[in-house]
Formats: sequence, structure tokens, C-alpha cells
Amino acid sequence: MQQEIAHLVLKDDMSYKLAKSIHNNIISSVGAVDRGIKRGNYQVLRDSSCPSVLIETGFLTNYKESVNLSKNSYQNKLANAIVKGIQEYISMNHNINGVNIQILLYLILYIIFC
Repeated sequence: MQQEIAHLVLKDDMSYKLAKSIHNNIISSVGAVDRGIKRGNYQVLRDSSCPSVLIETGFLTNYKESVNLSKNSYQNKLANAIVKGIQEYISMNHNINGVNIQILLYLILYIIFC
């Protein structure tokens, strides 16, 4: 049985493109059931001034997903899929409102992972 991965929630067209890229990479990387990309009016997304997505990588209330989410190897697959999705998005959209998003996203990733 394939597991389900939660949906990505987004707010606009640029966010949709980012979500689609990340979503496709997650689905192909971990072999999850595709639950789609959803739109939502969440403050964390609504108040953002740049393309943004909310990623739910699984449900802790689902036994199989909670076991997978506790494994370093699974977490690494998810993280690599997210990074690859961001890289694909960057390669298609170098500038937004004059800001080089490649540089901006690399800085954000550096801050998060270091």
C-alpha cells in the first residue's frame, strides 16, 4: 500500500509553480499517493511577499507515515525532493520583481540548514 503525503497549500500563480515543482519531486521521490495541490488562506502564506508553500510531509496519526517520518533516510529523501523542486523552480524563474530568487533562496536554505 502506498502512503499518502499531505497536500501543499499555496496562494498565487508563482506559488503554484513552486508548489507543483516541489510536489512532483516529493511524489516521485518517495512513491506517495498524489493528493494534489490545494489552495488555502493561511496567514503564514497570505502575509508572505514572495512565492510560498506550506508542505505537509505526512500524518503522525497514520502508523505507516509516522514510522517513515521517524527514519533519517526517509527524511533525507523528502528534504532532497524539496530542494530539487526549489532548484527546478529557480531554473525557470530567475527574477521576481527584480530580485534574483536563486540567491535569495540559497540564503534562506543556508539559514535553515546551518
